Amino acid sequence: MQLIVVRHAKSSWSDLSIRDHDRALARRGIEASPRIGSWLNDRGFCPEVVMCSTARRAVETWELISRQLPEPKSVYFVRALYGAGHDTILDHVRLGEHSPLLVVGHNPGIMMFAGVMLQKVPNHPKFYKFPTGATMVCDLPVPNWRSARMGIGKCRGFVVPRELS
Repeated sequence: MQLIVVRHAKSSWSDLSIRDHDRALARRGIEASPRIGSWLNDRGFCPEVVMCSTARRAVETWELISRQLPEPKSVYFVRALYGAGHDTILDHVRLGEHSPLLVVGHNPGIMMFAGVMLQKVPNHPKFYKFPTGATMVCDLPVPNWRSARMGIGKCRGFVVPRELS
């Protein structure tokens, strides 16, 4: 099974009166998200199922990424992914029907989730920061998502938007 983990792209802090859940993407996030989608598509990492936080910045990230990809079979907007820890994210992944599965979430949970799913983290200076827009792809040697567990994934790729032109 193939898992794609994405932290939402850079969000705007221009209006501090807006609730955190409702913050939109900043210009940098709007520009970065399609590059993430192109990176995924160019490498054949095209999700069949998407689970995305309901936070506006996560939804906007997915919408912009998706323009560069074939349409997935299913897209779920999951409130529980907003602020979720790695264990909650794994619980939702285990509900997946198809592979590849893409999850869009938030730090610190999404970074911790990406790390605990792998046997060995990639030798990348930004992996443990998992900056906005960071994207990791890994393969899990399991027959279905119900069997997914921590520490078994093999990283197939990791990128941050600043590395993409």
